Amino acid sequence: MIFVSSTCIRTSRIGDAVKTLAGAGFREIELSGGTRWYSGWEEELLALKREFGLTYLVHNYFPPAKEDILLNLASGRKQLFEKSLDFYLRALETCHRLGSPRYGLHAGMRFDPSPRELGGRLSRSPLRPPEEARDRFFTGLQRLEAAAGSIQLYVENHVLSPENLRVFEGANPLMLTTSADYRDLRRRGSFTILLDLAHLAVSCTALDLNFGDEAAALIGETDYIHLSGTDGRYDGNDPLLPDSPVLRPLAGIDLTSYTVTLEVYGGVDALARSRDALPRLT
Repeated sequence: MIFVSSTCIRTSRIGDAVKTLAGAGFREIELSGGTRWYSGWEEELLALKREFGLTYLVHNYFPPAKEDILLNLASGRKQLFEKSLDFYLRALETCHRLGSPRYGLHAGMRFDPSPRELGGRLSRSPLRPPEEARDRFFTGLQRLEAAAGSIQLYVENHVLSPENLRVFEGANPLMLTTSADYRDLRRRGSFTILLDLAHLAVSCTALDLNFGDEAAALIGETDYIHLSGTDGRYDGNDPLLPDSPVLRPLAGIDLTSYTVTLEVYGGVDALARSRDALPRLT
């Protein structure tokens, strides 16, 4: 099933984003970050679901928080760890109320950046040892799994840009950017990856890895994929074309067995063009 992300519509109100997507004919919508909290947002989403016959998924920075928050389930700061965990627990409650069968959260980080830096250039900070970050992350993940009930949890791979690798002088500040990271984390505990192929492509550029090989090692480990175009150096959420490099690992794969979310900026026209590129792969 092909979903579209609410982040594709730039607006401060989640209801407006969903209404725009539904009005353009999109019925499967992944609710994600980028909007602000307002009273009645959940009731509005439920009303839109009934009106248009929508199916929702919930992803990471959703529901909208009343104040900016850094989500880092690997944080060594107890207060930030507990705030992140509390946010995710409330997100699982939202999944139940909106009927989302899945919830995808981002992997942890070995430091605590400013929320304003996420998705862009990071400031250099001391890094916690990888094993400490792994242990803290799985402590939180296990608590989420205990509360998830029928909701299936996924952990999304981070994007490491060449610029941010230079900032940290060759040290990787992020968890789960490569297939080696995935194997290492699976030795610590069980989880299912939400594979963002654009994130993986940029991380491969930064770390001088073969994108095709990395994608092949991870695609069979999941049934949930995020897709957008990229130049391989920056995660810009570009529209997809039939010859977009991020689509090549999917050639010959029956996408009907996957949940695929398009995270494409540029409005409903860019989303429609990107969706049209996908059937050529099945």
